[in-house]
Amino acid sequence: MNLPIGSNIKRLRRKNDMTQEQLAVRLGVTFQSVSRWENGQVYPDMELMPAIAEIFGASVDSLMGVPESEKEKRATALVLEFVRLCRERDPDKNAEKMTELLRIIRRNYADCEAFYHIWTDVDLSQLSFEPILNELRHTVEARLKKCPGDELSIKYFSKIEDDGRVGEFIESYTAPAGLGRDELLFERYWVRGEHDKYELTRQLRLFETVNELTAGASVKLWGRDESKSCEQRFRENTARLQILHTFCREAPTEVQPVSCGKEIDMWAGTRISLGLRQAECLVELGRRNEAYIFLEDAVSLLERVMKITDKITLEPEEFLHGLIWTAEESWHSPDNDPTGEEHRMIFIANESDNVTRCVCVYPSNILFYMTSYYKGFDNIKNEQKFKELVDRVRGLIVTRPILFTQTP
Repeated sequence: MNLPIGSNIKRLRRKNDMTQEQLAVRLGVTFQSVSRWENGQVYPDMELMPAIAEIFGASVDSLMGVPESEKEKRATALVLEFVRLCRERDPDKNAEKMTELLRIIRRNYADCEAFYHIWTDVDLSQLSFEPILNELRHTVEARLKKCPGDELSIKYFSKIEDDGRVGEFIESYTAPAGLGRDELLFERYWVRGEHDKYELTRQLRLFETVNELTAGASVKLWGRDESKSCEQRFRENTARLQILHTFCREAPTEVQPVSCGKEIDMWAGTRISLGLRQAECLVELGRRNEAYIFLEDAVSLLERVMKITDKITLEPEEFLHGLIWTAEESWHSPDNDPTGEEHRMIFIANESDNVTRCVCVYPSNILFYMTSYYKGFDNIKNEQKFKELVDRVRGLIVTRPILFTQTP
């Protein structure tokens, strides 16, 4: 049986813009040997085949012209043998065999369909021993080059990679696969029983869940769904406020249905947003007196927030005690206009796990909401009580010209 090894080497060499002499130097042979291979006079030594395949980023099977169906059968046999050795739970005895199997899989079958067995059919703790882990690391890298975005490999390897390397691995591969860094770390710590690391991630996930359920930060102030009726929006806002009150273990009062009499907390931006949105719904529903209660509470909270100058640490929530939130005065353009004015705002932020989560409270945005963006307040815009609330918000707006720094 004639194997197309020589013609495949010639094709791949030309594809990689390489001369026979250059390939020969890489392999430690003469260029005459390479010429004889390509002319089909002789085959390369089998010991050289892995090196030739690696130079071209190919597999030994592809060099030999093995059909894909046969290649997959070989790959499956190797993967299942690796799984069998892993299940013996004796890495000291089987490390050399398992490492060699991974090396063959990496060089020849990194894109095989059977690869998933390595993750789903073994105890992952058996893969964390050296030198198995080191070879598995190279195998996963080869796998992700051949199969970018392989979620299974990314998720499972992030659970067993060394602490010193896992951050770099996650940063390299999560974005192309559309995976979340926090999600991978959460699963890693959970599986490994690393409760001290797991707790911070758990609190971050809890915060993000509550934040989303309560309509997110104040940026979602602008997210009115016009396809929903006023009654639907009112019920949704009521549910969001109830979730926030329950989570914070607080009770709304008749005159403070949003702030619950609290000073400033990490949810201040969300409270102001929900208060204004609920007030708008109440106006449209003809419940004007209730609307003014929500407006008064939201504007009063905004006034308390805007009194902040120096950086302060906010009181942590009971269930988020590991997340430290701060609030401080800052200046920025609310619409990111580099030629306009900077507005004074309060920057409420948390920095955890190298990620900054923040809410920017701009009185100018609240004024825009009350007077221009939504039409829900049109029915009361000429009432003295509403005008006074608007004036209070307007009085909180402070601007200054943007200072440009000349680059030498």
